[in-house]
Amino acid sequence: MVALVIWLTARRRGTSGIALGATLAIAQVWLFLLVIAIPFALYNTLIAPELSVTVHESQMWPVHFPATPTTLPAVLDGSFGDSSITVIGTTLGPRAVLAAAQIAQIAVLAAPAVMLSVAMKHALDGSPFAPAVPRWFIIGGVLLLVAGGAEALLSEIGNVLAASEVYPIDTTSSASFTLGESPHFQLIFPWWPLLASLVCAALAAVFRHGARLQEDTEGLV
Repeated sequence: MVALVIWLTARRRGTSGIALGATLAIAQVWLFLLVIAIPFALYNTLIAPELSVTVHESQMWPVHFPATPTTLPAVLDGSFGDSSITVIGTTLGPRAVLAAAQIAQIAVLAAPAVMLSVAMKHALDGSPFAPAVPRWFIIGGVLLLVAGGAEALLSEIGNVLAASEVYPIDTTSSASFTLGESPHFQLIFPWWPLLASLVCAALAAVFRHGARLQEDTEGLV
């Protein structure tokens, strides 16, 4: 599909439009794939018997490390990281939260493609500084900020709720290779949605400045 769009663009606009046409085609194909992914994401989280869950581990390594190693190199301390488990019989509550996290993730992945599609389409039409371009950059930045933060928080909450239904939180267990104190919350708002929204706002300001310069030039002509 991308190759066909590039070939048609080259025939209509010459080689100067190949890069713009290719970018537009890739963004549109990406959006198409994301739309197809929505029902699969809803099925995997809401309907499928098995549910994939990620939990945070806090159990120490099941080996006693000496406080003062006698040989080097040596391990001083350690702990487990995140664990992926597959559960069945989960209630609708955690599934709904995880489904919302999946939709938010798809929205995050779709935002850059939408902004590129609008920018490339107007560039191919000969109006790269059209008012719609900075407007969609602002919309995309807000979407990245809201959906990016929501995806991280909802995913963490849904994973902990689903894991808590499968096994109780045991704060006394010290057996080797057990889940120990897991699951536990680790709600951390990521930095990248804020940075991405700032980049989108900066690009919107640049395109608005370009639109003003274009209007001034057209007025002089």
